[in-house]
Amino acid sequence: MTRERYDGRGYWSVLLIRGVLAAVLAVVITFSQDHTPVFGLAVYGVFALLQGLVLALSASRSAPTQTGVAITLASGVVGLASGVLAIALLFVSTGAAAAALVPAVAVSAGLAGTLELVLGVRDVDAGPQSRDRVVVGVASLLLAVAVLLPASPVVTVGLIGAYGAIVGVYLIIAALSLLWSTPTGTPAPDSEEVPSA
Repeated sequence: MTRERYDGRGYWSVLLIRGVLAAVLAVVITFSQDHTPVFGLAVYGVFALLQGLVLALSASRSAPTQTGVAITLASGVVGLASGVLAIALLFVSTGAAAAALVPAVAVSAGLAGTLELVLGVRDVDAGPQSRDRVVVGVASLLLAVAVLLPASPVVTVGLIGAYGAIVGVYLIIAALSLLWSTPTGTPAPDSEEVPSA
């Protein structure tokens, strides 16, 4: 069922916040000399928690259908649960936190990516941000697969940082493009027709 008063162009602020969070994730990992699994779980946990919070709070204005809103809310819950679990493991033991990095990222990114991709390809939820959801969904799924490949902790944490950089830059550009786009039905200044003589 389609919801009324949905304006996808107003979603730019959510994309911007998500982009900034991803960019911060990349910056923190890039400029840190500590690329241990515990550090990786800590920064990814905080990132997942904040992303989940943003998605959960913005779910009601995220899509033109109730199903789309539910999918966004589910994605937010996945982020919140992943973040809380990751942070909780840090207080259990260093060994448990280190061992949890790969499965935590794989499951969290896999579920979030799948939900984002599903929402992006749904015709009934099509909007200005559909392509952005597909790109982020695919990127998240690629991260989920990449961390499962045999690698050192340094490489695994580096993959998380690379993901943050790619998604961060993409979402920030997408948000600004959505903000500056010409509203539907309003002709651009240089597209006005010249009256015929």
